[in-house]
Amino acid sequence: MLVWFNGKLMPRKKVKVDIFDRGFMYGDGVFESLRTYKGEPFMLDEHLKRLYKAAKILHIKAPDLKGAVLKTLKVNNFREAYIKIMISRGIASSHGLDAKNVISKPTVLVIVDELKEYPAVTFSKGWAAIITKVKRGDTLADTKTLNYANNVLAKIDANEYRANEAIMLTNEGFLAEGTVSNLFFIRNGKLYTPSLKAGILKGITRDIVIKLAKKLKIKVIEGSFKAEKLLSADECFITFSGAGIVPIVKVDGKKIGRGKPGVMTRRLADSYVSVIRY
Repeated sequence: MLVWFNGKLMPRKKVKVDIFDRGFMYGDGVFESLRTYKGEPFMLDEHLKRLYKAAKILHIKAPDLKGAVLKTLKVNNFREAYIKIMISRGIASSHGLDAKNVISKPTVLVIVDELKEYPAVTFSKGWAAIITKVKRGDTLADTKTLNYANNVLAKIDANEYRANEAIMLTNEGFLAEGTVSNLFFIRNGKLYTPSLKAGILKGITRDIVIKLAKKLKIKVIEGSFKAEKLLSADECFITFSGAGIVPIVKVDGKKIGRGKPGVMTRRLADSYVSVIRY
């Protein structure tokens, strides 16, 4: 595997990150993850736009990385690939939170790894989820920073209950999002999803699904919802770049609807497949 590290392509084993790098010390940086379809990075411009916006919020000067992504993809030549782009503030002269201590340009890393597709059973049978006690903090909620501690803890919680995903709530007790996903559920033919005001990431796949639903004349309601509304839903699914739309058939051990992927979920999934076909 060759990776892009600070302007150069090099073998993974030769990449060395300084111990005083702010990303390592404080999670002081941003990232984006995406995948390819038929070898082409899906929604690359949208992911880069969100990356640059996040970097700007943290006052990190991000370089143009589109060329770096395409070059790294080309040299690795995987049939399908997972792409991760990371930018940290750079190397500090010593410990301490003050960003004025930084003595280098931002540290930039582009990783392209062979994509392991989710098995067909993921989509035909669906996943189980839990509602975790780990809260979704609202600080920089719409920014993918290198500090993903809450998400990591929530995923550990899911593993302990043998669930595939954990759904986090806001501090006020409203539904927010999963560890790597946005949340949707269906009641009486209407599609519900937590609004951006819930402190969630403005998911790129989420946006596509909302547009597809409107195109299919499905009413979309974005708002604040308690967990009880999800638990009594007819259908549920999550969205994320790696898999697109994944049905959720059980939450906290309780079946959602009939305990299998529903009709509307399948309709939206079929429409999503038409979008990702180049």
